[in-house]
Parts: sequence; structure tokens; C-alpha cells
Amino acid sequence: MSDASKHWNAASIRSGPASSTEPPTEPLRPLQRIAGRAVPAVRGGTREIVEPARGAVLAVVPEGTAEDAAAAVAAARQAFDAGPWPRLHAQERARVLHRAAALIEEHSEELARLETWDTGKTLPESRDDMAQVAEAFHYFGSLVATRGGEVNPVQAEALSLTLHEPIGVAALITPWNYPLPALVAGPDVDMVSFTGGIVTGRAIAKAAADTAKRVALELGGKNPNIVFEDADVDAALDHALNAVFYHAGQVCSAGSRLLVQEGLYERLVTGILERAAAIRLGFGWEDGTEMGPLVSEQHRAKVEGMIALALDEGATLRLGGGRPDGDRFRSGTFLQPTVLTEVRREMRIAHEEIFGPVLTVERFESEQDAIEAANGTRTGLAAAVWTRDVAKAVRVGRALRFGTVWLNDFHPYYPQAPWGGMKESGVGRELGLTGLREYQEEKHLYLNLDVRPVGWFGRSQGTTED
Repeated sequence: MSDASKHWNAASIRSGPASSTEPPTEPLRPLQRIAGRAVPAVRGGTREIVEPARGAVLAVVPEGTAEDAAAAVAAARQAFDAGPWPRLHAQERARVLHRAAALIEEHSEELARLETWDTGKTLPESRDDMAQVAEAFHYFGSLVATRGGEVNPVQAEALSLTLHEPIGVAALITPWNYPLPALVAGPDVDMVSFTGGIVTGRAIAKAAADTAKRVALELGGKNPNIVFEDADVDAALDHALNAVFYHAGQVCSAGSRLLVQEGLYERLVTGILERAAAIRLGFGWEDGTEMGPLVSEQHRAKVEGMIALALDEGATLRLGGGRPDGDRFRSGTFLQPTVLTEVRREMRIAHEEIFGPVLTVERFESEQDAIEAANGTRTGLAAAVWTRDVAKAVRVGRALRFGTVWLNDFHPYYPQAPWGGMKESGVGRELGLTGLREYQEEKHLYLNLDVRPVGWFGRSQGTTED
């Protein structure tokens, strides 16, 4: 990810060039691709994809069934078992990945528009996504070309190699908020990768256990953003907004849980309320839009239900909490930026992932108090710590049970670094060298360089030869 796209804030969204291109007036009608061919669903079923900003039908797509899935798996199995990919030289695989990155870069504006229409993101947000996807392909292309295996140090009379080979057919269940999957290595499925909710992740893990199939699960989290009294307040405030309102909070690493030390609480909350109240809602393809809609009516209703539950449990609504006024918002699934204060750590809203533009604010007193509050959830995907004391930042960061801990920052991702969670936030890692290894099998290849009888059982004379 480039430095320009590493951070997301309201200023960059306002200043970034945007296209006025609106969704098409007639629904798109793409087909599914199996064995390289565009085909309809076996049973002819279709599903309407609703564009969330205005409630119009964006596309009519094939509604696949188990028969379609079986055909796709069979095609992948044939390609892996009899096709060239597993036997390609590492440099040839690298060229394929770099070519994929180049195609994404070449068509990035078209892909960004599609993502904005489909998910409700702003165009600058979708453009950031395309840049990150392309960079990930470039990174793994470079990595696969240089990390084929290792020589193990053994006795001089043998050669011991650890080889890294493609695992086989991988079923990737990708999330709607970041829909482009990454190709790295590649009943007849050898592994399943899923990004989504904890309940579905558990079901997938149970199903995979019957055949001891490998799974990689990224299941989201409840991500604390911890601000100490000695933090850079302006930076912490700005990043706190980005952490929760980027893509309307529909990000697995969203910092929806703000923990503020007692002495800074009122000042930081006041600043957040002023800034959040000025966020401009709108259609993602329009200039000046800072936040788009939620992905669907069903999801908006779920988020509204969580807000109502928090209020019932004693939280204070300081901003938003409802649907915006105005005819232009009536058909879409918009929700106002929402801030809840006086949240206590035992409330459900402090433990459960919201996946919407809702920020909860909690107080803490001491360093240990902050650590205990942050760690007191079943999930552990990402967290952030804000303090000018470097020793404290590192000390707290090491004590937090989260797969990623940002110190004086929030939301930067790099393909070079692993991504994944602890506890119920998942199994395995994406990105980095570890992410590549998720899609590979390790094989030990041993070559004896001194071939002769071992003589273990004390044969006293001769050999089997005449």
C-alpha cells in the first residue's frame, strides 16, 4: 500500500478526484465463470443485486446451486491435477500474478465504480481497495518467485530439502465488503478460506473437520482503540473518526470501541461529536461524499437493533442513531453517524461487532485497567494504542491479545505483514509470508548421497549379489 493510500480521512475523501458516473439505468447481467467459460446457473435461477444508495436493481446474476458448485470444483480439480499450474516454474507463476496486478491497475477505475455501486462505498474508498489488491498481487508475485523452499542442515552424506507446493483446490468464500480474492497457490477441495461472521465460521470449521480439511478463517472482531491522556489528541481524534466511519463502519477491523483515559474523556468526546456531526452522507460516486449507505436493509435493521439494545442497557445517545432526513436518502439504506457514550464494558454493545457507523466510548483509569477492558472480549483481531510514551505503547501493545496492534495509528495494512486474529477472530493468517504458506503444503525431500547397506542387523558376510 502506498503512503498516499495508507491513511483514510475526511480531507482526502473530499479532495480526491471523483467520477460523477452513476450506476447504469438497466441492470447488469453478468454470468458465472466455470472452467474459463461464462455460463448461466445450471437450473437457470437468478438473483437481483440491489444498489444500496438508491435501492435500484444494479444487476441480475446467476443463482448457483450445489450443482454449479460441483461443476466449479470439478473444473478446478481437473486444472490442478492435469493442468500446468502445479508444475509451473516459480518465475512463471510470478509472471501470472504480476499480470493479474497489471490488469487490476489497468481497469482499476472500472472496478472501483462497480464496487461503489455494489457496496455503497465512496469512490476514493474503492480506489484505495483496488490499489491494495494490485499491490498484494505484486507482493505475492515477488514472494513466490523467491521462496520456493529451504535446504535443511543435515549430515554431509545427505541432502534434505523443505519444499513448498500448492495445496490444491481452494474454496474461497470472500466477504462482500472486500470482494476481490487473491490467487496465490492453488470431497475434491483441499482447503476452505472464509472471511465473515463467527457463527458461519464455526459451521464451516465443523463441516471441514469430517475430512480433516484445512481451513483459514478471518471472523472479524470488536476492536478497541485505546487513547491515553498523554496522546497526541488531534491525531488520536482524527484517527478515531477514520477507524469507525470509514466505509460506514463496515470493515472487520473497524475501531468501533473507543477507550479513553478519564482525564481526556470529555475533551476527546467533544471533538468527536463536532467532527462526526459534519460528516457528509451521499452517493458514493458523487464529489464530496464522505460516507455512503449500509449494504442492505437487513443489515441496517440489525445495526439499528444494536443501538436500541445499547440504549436499553444504559448507554447515552450523543449523536445520530437514526436515518437521515431528505428525499434523496429515502430509497437507500443510510444510517447517521452515531456516537454512544457512558458505555460500560459489560454491555453487549461493548463486546459484539457492530459493522456499522456506530462509535461506543468507554472510560478507563489506569494502564492495567485499559488492558483488562480491551482483552475482555472473545475476539482479538485488531487494536490500537495512543500515547507519546514509547515504552508504554510497546508494553501495552505486547499485553493486548490481538493479531494486529497499531501504535499511534489505525487501519494501515501491508501485504508484507500477516493479518488475522486471536481467540474467536479466526484461524490462520492472510498476507505476508505466513499468508502464502496457508495455501501451500510443506514436503520434506530427502536424498541419500552415500548409498550403501546400513548393516543394522549385523550381517556377517557377503551381500545378496553373486
